Amino acid sequence: SHRWEARSLRKHLDDVKDQAMYCVVHGGVDVELRTQSVEYLTSLPFDGYAIGGSLGKNSEELINLLEWMMPMFDEGHRK
Repeated sequence: SHRWEARSLRKHLDDVKDQAMYCVVHGGVDVELRTQSVEYLTSLPFDGYAIGGSLGKNSEELINLLEWMMPMFDEGHRK
């Protein structure tokens, strides 16, 4: 999925045409996989980020996921 996102971004940057390009952070509820995804994707010049995949079984798991994941996006990557 990361290879596809990087390939899509390269193509997009060839001819932006006033369009934004967002990527999707994956990894389910696995801390290590989400961390790897955030670190890789924030190293690329995407215009914004979406959080995809499994976000937990309920709102409590979703909140826990967001509480540890959101600080990984520095100020410049929160869009």
